Amino acid sequence: MEGSSWYFSDDILRRNSPSRKDGISEEREKGYRRKTCFFIDEAGNSLKLPKLTVATAHVFFHRFFARQSFKQHDRFDVAAACLHLAGKVEESPKKLEVVAATCHAVRHRGAKTLEKESEESKIAKEKILTCERILLHTMGFDMCIEHPYKYLIEVCKKLKNKGIIGGNQDDAGGRQFAQTALNFVNDSFRTSLCLRHPPPLVAAGAVFLAALFAGLRPEGRLGAGWLRLLAPVESGFDQLAFEHKLYDICRQVMELYQGAAAGGGGGGGAAARHRDRFAR
Repeated sequence: MEGSSWYFSDDILRRNSPSRKDGISEEREKGYRRKTCFFIDEAGNSLKLPKLTVATAHVFFHRFFARQSFKQHDRFDVAAACLHLAGKVEESPKKLEVVAATCHAVRHRGAKTLEKESEESKIAKEKILTCERILLHTMGFDMCIEHPYKYLIEVCKKLKNKGIIGGNQDDAGGRQFAQTALNFVNDSFRTSLCLRHPPPLVAAGAVFLAALFAGLRPEGRLGAGWLRLLAPVESGFDQLAFEHKLYDICRQVMELYQGAAAGGGGGGGAAARHRDRFAR
């Protein structure tokens, strides 16, 4: 399990973050995180990086801006550095020039491609390396990242074995349930949940949200027993406290969708809509 130094209280993240001290509102910081993580997803996909590598880049990004201000660093340069470093950490490295060119293309769709030996390419690569050094120092060279995926699989297996999801005749429902929960985990990386809760709890929250969408309720016919199946193995079990954390995770994931809908699109042509996805 990762060290507790990477988990922050609600008070710090909402009211006393470095960005807040620089006059950036909570909503604007949420927007920066959400939209830059969308950029990381697109760039990672263009780079053909494994999902695990992209997830690690997300965690690097959130950790960086838990200790640094968005006002002091270009978030896209930091995102590119996170992708470059994550590729090395997860043994799926991409050449610096490829990362620089790809991130440039994703950020400035329709703009001139970065030429390999151009001055622009040289500057872009230097920015990534500079940000990567700051990133490493900010994280204290702690690059050990644990993700919720394995815990998600374990919890879904527990629910299947108890007959809560899926069935003996047709397991399509179980697969669909697991896919829904996986989608929630992937989307959670666009929020600061990885700074609030450890991976087993994020996985439990994703499964809980999938269960709510499937019509299961804590007070329903299955009772609270199935909630205990979601809980990480630990001494003692406080159902009320655990349920509170699950609902907190659900709330933040749902806020992500509401924020994306509010910040989406509208007029101005394809280029303008593309800029809007990453803009304020």
